[in-house]
Amino acid sequence: MSDATQPDSAKFFGWNNVVFLFLIYGCLMGFVFYGFTVIFPAMIKAQGWGRGEAALAHTVRGLLVGFMAPLVAISISRFGASNTMKAGLAIGAGALAVLGTVADQLWHWTVLWGVIMSLSFSFGGVIPIQTTVTFWFNARRATAIGIVVTGSTVAGFIAAPLFTQLINITGTWRSGWLSASAICVAALVISFWVKNKPQDIGQFPDGISPENITGSPSAGRTVKKAKTYRTTEPWTLKEALKTPAPYLYIVCLIAQTWALYIVMVHGVLHLTDRAYTQMQAASVIGNLILFSGLARFPAGILGDRVEPRILGAIALLGMSASLFFFWKAPANIMLLLCVAGIHGFCFGATVVLFPTLIGNYFGPSAFAPITGFVTPFMIVFSAPVPFIAGLIHDRFHNYNAAFIPIVIMLTASAFCCFILRPPAKK
Repeated sequence: MSDATQPDSAKFFGWNNVVFLFLIYGCLMGFVFYGFTVIFPAMIKAQGWGRGEAALAHTVRGLLVGFMAPLVAISISRFGASNTMKAGLAIGAGALAVLGTVADQLWHWTVLWGVIMSLSFSFGGVIPIQTTVTFWFNARRATAIGIVVTGSTVAGFIAAPLFTQLINITGTWRSGWLSASAICVAALVISFWVKNKPQDIGQFPDGISPENITGSPSAGRTVKKAKTYRTTEPWTLKEALKTPAPYLYIVCLIAQTWALYIVMVHGVLHLTDRAYTQMQAASVIGNLILFSGLARFPAGILGDRVEPRILGAIALLGMSASLFFFWKAPANIMLLLCVAGIHGFCFGATVVLFPTLIGNYFGPSAFAPITGFVTPFMIVFSAPVPFIAGLIHDRFHNYNAAFIPIVIMLTASAFCCFILRPPAKK
């Protein structure tokens, strides 16, 4: 057997890609997106803005990220995931630099975070990163995705207390956005090492040639078969939409995103309303992010051995129960840290399991088109959550009416995830 067809981890570039994507995902989705949770409250308090009107920017950002998903899929197909990432990260670095220097009006904030940063998160974030992983890995797809998406939580765990301390030292929220801009520049540099597909450099998914995968006599040996379902035929978006899977998947994504938005945008504000200090609230969010990261690698390993739909349903039920207790915010800080840890762990598992499920059911070539299709629907029903929750608080001075429907939705989505079985072509 020639060297070109041997699975050689020392030569297989897929794991190099995993490292680069881990760092990029950590910079953009960890330091910038999760860092938002502590910079945002400091900014609106200093500027005297209402929570509802300020949270509108996050709603606009979410809507535009959803509507841009098909464009991101087209960009990946035409220019490659690496070039798509470069464009998004460059835009983010510029927008955050402006936000940290001259922006001082509410409309400045709304345009920069709501519109410009939506381009950065769309073209530099989840879709091109997960698409790249899906192309490079098949049998170990969930494991690879688990490693990559852990980057955001490692960075996010550092970002919450780091930015809080930085703002306290400098006395201004602008230092947080300027630091985030510098981090985007670092991610942009790293993206130049990312390779789009194994075929681009004469390699194969998982570093294993097709002869080894099929176990043909010429291969000399048989590669162990994957323990969870993997489609054996190519799918198109049109074929996928004739099955129930994408629609059940949308429900799961909506519930997951509702829970993410209420905690990330209003979590610190909710906890400080409940008499926790700013640092205690930041520690709770940091603990949630940490456990989200701790879940992702084991969820990836387990997701290659147990069907992701089953694990996803369990995780969504855990998110429902833990979010209920987060809403009630028990006075004991250690108990609250435990609740946040459970919620973070379950959320982190879904971040790995959901894209793995789509990759397994429809294959790598259909991953970006399907993600581009479902994301707008998910965002339309999810993006208003930060704005509506802010208005609820401004009207009733609490978040009760915001938490209740999210807890219910998480419970319903667990059932949808459990019945999300492998599709069959019609």
